[in-house]
Amino acid sequence: MDKRALRAEARRVRAAVGDRARRSAQICAQVQALPEFARAHCVFAYAATGSEADLFPAIEAALRAGKAVCLPVCREKGEMDAVRLRAREDLAPGAFGILEPRGEVVPPEEIDLVLCPGLAFDRRGGRLGYGGGYYDRYLGKVHAFLLGICYTDCIVGAVPTGAHDVFMDALACETGILRIGG
Repeated sequence: MDKRALRAEARRVRAAVGDRARRSAQICAQVQALPEFARAHCVFAYAATGSEADLFPAIEAALRAGKAVCLPVCREKGEMDAVRLRAREDLAPGAFGILEPRGEVVPPEEIDLVLCPGLAFDRRGGRLGYGGGYYDRYLGKVHAFLLGICYTDCIVGAVPTGAHDVFMDALACETGILRIGG
């Protein structure tokens, strides 16, 4: 299946996922139990939109633990920055209507853990994004543990990948953590 067809199918599957609030809470619990989360000083997460898993319980836990948390801010030409989040109240709609923080840009080398959204993932760590290339361009700059966030329904047999695609180190879903390669 090509990426366009897989995106359409993945959107349909994710939109049909039931009990997203409960599943999102389970995903957050899985994330918070990871040693990579405990060790992280700076976590790059996302503000959920549409049917994405809601990470705010994990984001708020990270903030309470004194970790730096940053969220993406989309710029022109497919570029994005990680911008520090101080409190949920600091978010405002930005590009594509996605909530974004206003504040200081965090350099990619300061990020220890990335909680990465996607439409679908495969068991090799392949990620199907939304087609803009924002994450692939940005993740090429970080040297962090890359954790794909998804519902189990969104793990597919194979995601078509190319030379520019960045692979996850693990996947977090409501049923557990899938470490890539073992």
